[in-house]
Amino acid sequence: MKRILTLALLFLFPVLLYSEENVPIAPNLVDQDRNPGKVYPITIEYPYQGARIAANSNAIFILGKVTPATGTLTINGTKINLYKTGTWLAYLPVKRGRFDFIAEFNDGKKVYYARRSVVVYGYDYRNYEGQYRFDSDYIFPTSNLEATVTDAVEFSVVGSPGRKVKLTLGDNRRGIDMQESPTDKGLYKVTVTFDKGSFIRKPVRAGYAMYDDKGKMREQVFSNGTVRVVPLEEGIITARVLPEDLRMRPEAKPKDHILNTRLYGEVTLSGRMNNLFRVQLDPNNTGWIERKYINFLPHSNPPRNITWEVDAVSEKDKTVITLKNTERVSFKTDQTNNSFNITLFYTQAVNTALNKIDDKLVKSINYDVSSGASKKISLVYAPGQVLWGYRYKYDGNNLILELYHKPDLFFTDKLPLRGLKILLDPGHSPRRKASYDGAVGPGGLLEYEANYAIAKAAADKLREKGATVFMTRKEDEHMGLVERTQEIDEDGANMFISIHNNALPDNTDPFAKERGFAIYYYHPQDVTFAQSLERSYRYNVGLPSDGVLQADFAVIRNSPQVPSVLIENAFIIIPYQEDLLRQDKFINTLAKAITDGVIGYVNPSWAAKQKKH
Repeated sequence: MKRILTLALLFLFPVLLYSEENVPIAPNLVDQDRNPGKVYPITIEYPYQGARIAANSNAIFILGKVTPATGTLTINGTKINLYKTGTWLAYLPVKRGRFDFIAEFNDGKKVYYARRSVVVYGYDYRNYEGQYRFDSDYIFPTSNLEATVTDAVEFSVVGSPGRKVKLTLGDNRRGIDMQESPTDKGLYKVTVTFDKGSFIRKPVRAGYAMYDDKGKMREQVFSNGTVRVVPLEEGIITARVLPEDLRMRPEAKPKDHILNTRLYGEVTLSGRMNNLFRVQLDPNNTGWIERKYINFLPHSNPPRNITWEVDAVSEKDKTVITLKNTERVSFKTDQTNNSFNITLFYTQAVNTALNKIDDKLVKSINYDVSSGASKKISLVYAPGQVLWGYRYKYDGNNLILELYHKPDLFFTDKLPLRGLKILLDPGHSPRRKASYDGAVGPGGLLEYEANYAIAKAAADKLREKGATVFMTRKEDEHMGLVERTQEIDEDGANMFISIHNNALPDNTDPFAKERGFAIYYYHPQDVTFAQSLERSYRYNVGLPSDGVLQADFAVIRNSPQVPSVLIENAFIIIPYQEDLLRQDKFINTLAKAITDGVIGYVNPSWAAKQKKH
């Protein structure tokens, strides 16, 4: 009997010892800084203790290190592959609510345990299986929605999986079948397009009903927010944008902004959803802005601008185009290989006779009617000329465009970058406590450290080739995003390179594809520069290429006056790539790739000669 009791306790002991309350929280870099020299058998660097994970995530990545570097590591029963340094990266399932990762490491002599707790937002369909229930926290719309005819609106609700669910919108739309998401069980969606016969003048609440197999309604709920649908002309009001130079979102929910469209002065609004308002610039250009950025006006008349003159002035390093307007209006820019184009919204006419100009960069100006209230002005480049960068500003109602010429550089065979002034930006700033400023590797390498090492090595190699190089920050200096781009003008730089190392959103599988470097640009004139760097990285670095990508990163968005790119040199979260980033040889390889990419862009003839040799 005593032996049976002993065996029972042995089986029960791990459960008691390694319950949620007893397993120690896994240490990380902060603990190692606090206790230098202390050896931790298990560290977990990411996610942070208590991290909030994106809603409805089914799995997330987790990374850390074991010491010694050999042994067996399991997390929640899954065996984890160890890199030769003892670092590791895993992608593991999670559940909604508080969730614990329990790590078990056996080094051959002893077994160690550590815990990392996170909170996963969202619903858990398993709470409703076999029932007829809706989740009151996930009923759309949550706030009042005002749409106009021709709008397409997605309605959604969460409830028991595998059921028949229908949507009702007052008397106009009744019994609309909804489809369960194939990837998110229990999430039901339907997109409703409102036409001329779909007016809902009196606000109604969206009703959701759940039925059994016999067609009997078993559960019904109504949204907190109301829905109203009016004719387009009834929904239009006028507002003033505060602050100006504002960007729009493409949809009425958190998302990236629309590139290269800027809001000024008065705009017309034609819909409302979730405390965002739809801006109607013209029939083909709409977007959404938050309520806090607008002031409603007592009239509903849109602006009626006339561009009464277009002036062009040639200066040594730039071409200055002045659009003289009767009103300050919103606009968008776009580019081709041969022209810089600007579309003025709420503009009735462009009155000018200026077509040909005597300028180094711009040879002619073309005018097009985009729509009844939008006018497009195209600045066509002279043969062989390219745009180096640009700026815009309003002076009163006059919109001033500054188009920068490629600088005159005096290269030599020994100094192929002579005269070029480059501003290198080691991304992020020192912060040695979670959450860090930037990413962290499984062995505790912080991104700001790796970025600075690469920038410093690149500065040395660029200077060897004749360039003048500035750095936005020193090794332990803190620097804000706005300050970084301001240094372009302060230093007189004519090129900007922001240096980073990559990570992923929590719920993205790091093993879904091979990952390596990527080159990002924002402004179209920087594509060629980004492509030159990407070619150099493919030739020099040996990591997979994620390509040349356009991205809305502040440091490259806010530096249109010079060629600007952001380089993600490697994935710091991947063990072997973090290991590379600790090695001087690899850092020098990245510095060479940057240098060769710059030369390939500004001095391609010298680069071509080197390849022949």
